[in-house]
Amino acid sequence: LGQYSRAISDHNKAIQLDDNYVNAYYNRARSSLQLKLFDKAIEDFTKVIKLDPNNVFAYNGRGEAHQFQQAYDLAIEDYEYAISLDKDFIDSYLNLGNVYSEMGEYNDAIANYRQTLLIKPNFANAYWGLGNVYYDIENYDLALDSYETYVELVGDTASAFVIERIEELQSKF
Repeated sequence: LGQYSRAISDHNKAIQLDDNYVNAYYNRARSSLQLKLFDKAIEDFTKVIKLDPNNVFAYNGRGEAHQFQQAYDLAIEDYEYAISLDKDFIDSYLNLGNVYSEMGEYNDAIANYRQTLLIKPNFANAYWGLGNVYYDIENYDLALDSYETYVELVGDTASAFVIERIEELQSKF
């Protein structure tokens, strides 16, 4: 976490030199997210949006900060706006899937994960999200398929959690 605090300090210096430096605000916002300084991240992402109104990354990042604060309506609004700017921006589709999953709106979550996969068929995190949703709605066949595809895509970097989840699901059949 120390590197993020140092990064914020560096970004502060860059902003002092140029208070319209979009990348400094954006990177400071990303560092603030890592430090769980969500209000500060939102403030910086909003500044990026004021300076660069078509910055899909800033809308997505601000959506993430809102999501961490469980301000789901604001998160959805930012993710959807990012998608309106770039129909192929998979990060926002994935994040919409995640927020809808957190809200228990599983059909919307599945739709957004599937949209992610239409754009990028081998995007492992979308399979992870689908696995979690299918598990939550007790569709264990599809949960198992999704988790197994996730593991195929990430290989040895798969967490112990997902391996245990697969073993649990396999034991149901």
